[in-house]
Amino acid sequence: MSCEENQKSSSKSQVKGGILKNSRKGQEEENTAQVPVPAHKACELCEGASYEWKCIECNQFVCTNCKRIHKRQTATRKHQIVDITDVGSDPEASSSCDTHKSELYTLYCKDCTVLVCTRCITTTHESHSFCEIEKVAGKTKKRLEEYVESLRESLRKSNEVADRFHRDKRKALKTYDSVIKSVNENIKKIIEDLEKGREGLTQTIENAKSEASQEVKQCEKEYEDRKNKICRLINASELALQSNDNIRIVQHQSSVEDLIDVLPPEVEDIEINVPKFVPVYDTFPLKPEDIIGKVHIDASREKKRHPPLRKKDSILSRISLDTDVGPLMTTSIRHSFRVQSLSDRSVGCIAVVSDNEAWVACPYDQNVCLVRRNGSLTKEVPTDFNISDIAITKSGDLLLSSAESRSLKLLCKDEIGFRDFMDTFPSEPHGVSVAGNGEILVCLTDGDFGHVTRLSETGKIKQEYDTYVVKEQCYLLRKPVRCVETSNGDMWILDEAAKKIVVLNSEGNFKFLWDGPNNENGKIRIEPSGLDCDDNGNILVTDYDNDKIYLINADTSETETLQIEVKKEPIRDPYGIAIHADKFVWVGCDDGVVHVMRYQRQMP
Repeated sequence: MSCEENQKSSSKSQVKGGILKNSRKGQEEENTAQVPVPAHKACELCEGASYEWKCIECNQFVCTNCKRIHKRQTATRKHQIVDITDVGSDPEASSSCDTHKSELYTLYCKDCTVLVCTRCITTTHESHSFCEIEKVAGKTKKRLEEYVESLRESLRKSNEVADRFHRDKRKALKTYDSVIKSVNENIKKIIEDLEKGREGLTQTIENAKSEASQEVKQCEKEYEDRKNKICRLINASELALQSNDNIRIVQHQSSVEDLIDVLPPEVEDIEINVPKFVPVYDTFPLKPEDIIGKVHIDASREKKRHPPLRKKDSILSRISLDTDVGPLMTTSIRHSFRVQSLSDRSVGCIAVVSDNEAWVACPYDQNVCLVRRNGSLTKEVPTDFNISDIAITKSGDLLLSSAESRSLKLLCKDEIGFRDFMDTFPSEPHGVSVAGNGEILVCLTDGDFGHVTRLSETGKIKQEYDTYVVKEQCYLLRKPVRCVETSNGDMWILDEAAKKIVVLNSEGNFKFLWDGPNNENGKIRIEPSGLDCDDNGNILVTDYDNDKIYLINADTSETETLQIEVKKEPIRDPYGIAIHADKFVWVGCDDGVVHVMRYQRQMP
């Protein structure tokens, strides 16, 4: 070995020796600071019996008795408590090297990201970079605490979702029972009406039969009298002829002529008017739905209520911001709140009454609430039907659509309770809106297709729109769920099935399609869910998939992205949207949060 190599080897040994010396010193200090864990571990609540369970939310080990108490308390009733055998009892980590069993871990290899002992440093990890275990443990501890907190938050939300699903399940089962009850009541009523009809028809026939019987008896009596008179006349005539008495014969002749004059006319056939039964149904067996009715099940309802989880919903995922689209419109959220009586369900129906108040409701729920801009509840009105959408009429009344009952309802300002406005059977009404002239636009579906109906303020049908023509090709509206009319008379129709917005002019002719903005990579895939317009005819559209709100220029169809300054809760899964007097925008989200923000445009 050369002198130079010997010098390098000596230097390396000195460096390693220094590292090993410091690492042993740190390990000795760590060992002296460790506290021995007792073999018997008591319950962390009562400190009496040995623990057998662990509360995940509280991160506490409890005994069986404390577990029962824990599950009975209101604050901890929904906590998840698991058997200690399923999670372990906090086992101690081994400080011995996995490779060299007789050596203790002394350092952390940054190149291999593993713990190493003194022998590892001089063998498999030679020339690697090392650091103190305490330094790595500090960073790892902070990261683990963040992960644990995120997992606890995920567990809390999962429990909330499970509770909500459980409530929805019970409500749905009650709904099924009510439908069965309605079917049975309907059939019972049909049977009762049929029985009444049978009794009525039978009585009519019996009455006709009695009248016919009286007529027959009267005819029989008249003909019997006539027959007797004829017999007496024949007998008297024969006696006169047999007597050969001319005087008697002449006298009898006059009697015969007098008798013939009073005899009834010749015998005629008796005509009896027999009734005939003309049945409504003459082909058997009958189909039950032709008599009773059909059961309609909306397969898309729950799908819309509970959209599938996306990747961005993961608590450990990181959200990357998309490239901004077009000019920007900035605003800030002034208020964010949840309406307690709506049970944190999707807020998709909003009808603004004034600058300070709005009606809000959940699609396919049976409560509608009047709330203030700060979230305080002014009024809650229960209904007996599921709500699809709401709007404020020109007279200030609340108009509600219900796909379930296939009708439009009206809640007047000066009245208590709802009254029927229009029966849309067999079509299901979804979105409703009121134009500037007071006319009402209703989105209706019937099977796989739909149409938009324009009504007068009193509910009279004025016009229907179900098709549009693009380059001489005719297209049908598939599932229109929202519709608004701008100040220039254009009608914007949100087709949920096509994920597009169809724009028709004031005459009902096709103008253009809007299916989302563009970015540098092309067309952005969107799911439009809410729709409204401002006083200038600009359109506001909520994008459920991308958590965005777009502002569309009514004249140029140029799209701006609404940039929102978040103070508390961000906008997630925006659903319903409404604007009032170009001052405040109300946005309802699928997580049950309502956001209220000022409507102001600041173009860069």
